Amino acid sequence: MKNSKKRFLILVIGLVILLFLFAVRPLLQDTWVRLSGAVIPNSSRTHTHNGTPIRVLSVMGKRWKSWGVLKDATAYCAFVLLPTASACNNGHQTISNRFSHVDTWRWLVRNSEEEGKQYQEVQLEAIYDAVRRTLTIGYRTYFLTNGNLFVIRFDEGGKPIVTQLDATINENAENELVFETFKSLLRRDEIAQKLINARDYSATSECDEGHR
Repeated sequence: MKNSKKRFLILVIGLVILLFLFAVRPLLQDTWVRLSGAVIPNSSRTHTHNGTPIRVLSVMGKRWKSWGVLKDATAYCAFVLLPTASACNNGHQTISNRFSHVDTWRWLVRNSEEEGKQYQEVQLEAIYDAVRRTLTIGYRTYFLTNGNLFVIRFDEGGKPIVTQLDATINENAENELVFETFKSLLRRDEIAQKLINARDYSATSECDEGHR
């Protein structure tokens, strides 16, 4: 009988501790984010360079400058090199809260190999975690303390290939500044420079008209 009461007491204490930890978890996360200098996400944007296969993706938010002062900041930026210059934006979805930000982007790129199918879809899902200060794409997680700029390409199967650059943009920078920063960092990458300078405006009207 005594052992049963003891086990019951241990169970009750355990449940109380779990409930307490669950209740204070948001406070602990918020305190950690403040102290670590992580960006609290609140928005994302896509910048298209017309006629090129380039998309600049950014997630922005606020960072605690001091305990009581917030400032605009950038969580991360991704420089996406789509397979072909002829590409249409095909949707963007965001799921966000105070500590995480999940973006899913889709594009239709011209398919010259498969008969009867003019476009194929490529997709990118990026998960930003403010508490861990990480970005997860596919099965890999990247620590943003090592740099918050990424170059993303796609293989023949439409899967993203990610390169993390040893560089950081802390402020909420203008799109053109972000583009020029990536262009400079990739100045020795011949394939990237070729795509950056590519121009094909034939897809523009097709995207506007909803042609697939």
